[in-house]
Amino acid sequence: PEALQPGDILLTSMPGFTGASIELMTTSPVSHAALYVGNGRIVEAVRSGVGERSLDEVLDQESVALVLRYPGLTRAQARRIREYAESKSGSGFSFVGVTLQIPYAISRRACELPLMPGRLRDACIRGLGVFSQLAARESRLFCSQLVLQAYRHAGIELTDADPRIVSPADLLHMREGDVSSIGIDRPLHYVGHLKYERPAITAAAY
Repeated sequence: PEALQPGDILLTSMPGFTGASIELMTTSPVSHAALYVGNGRIVEAVRSGVGERSLDEVLDQESVALVLRYPGLTRAQARRIREYAESKSGSGFSFVGVTLQIPYAISRRACELPLMPGRLRDACIRGLGVFSQLAARESRLFCSQLVLQAYRHAGIELTDADPRIVSPADLLHMREGDVSSIGIDRPLHYVGHLKYERPAITAAAY
């Protein structure tokens, strides 16, 4: 935890049915994204709305927690990210945006077939996400949408794709050494895992 810096992106595996559904639909080990704002606090968009939580709570409640960092982030940019995130405290959660992610996550797999050229894959995913952009409002946020809009407020385009079509899994694949499904400005630096608990192995696995 001491290695964290304001502006860092936390990706976690949230407990419960919703988190498990997101991970299943996006075939990803993470289902939630949040922003570290310093002093052991994060800002996130959850079902109850946008608010703060302590890092200790995250590590106590989630089974996976890893950290990504935008390379070259300045203190001024980190401050603007924090200010935006904190200004959204109390904003409503985008249930529409999250609901639309389910059929979108399934249909976009056709865009991510092996050997699909990067630009064509990016255009395909954006095209399928048009309905999400029209139906989900920017005033009500879900987790990864909050992260992208906070960065844009600081003048940083993690991707020029609409934040309403970007999932925590997309943020995970923006890390260096990975293959991003959507066009990105630059790869995010993998800082490390704060927590990783292996899933329990059951008889059904055999």
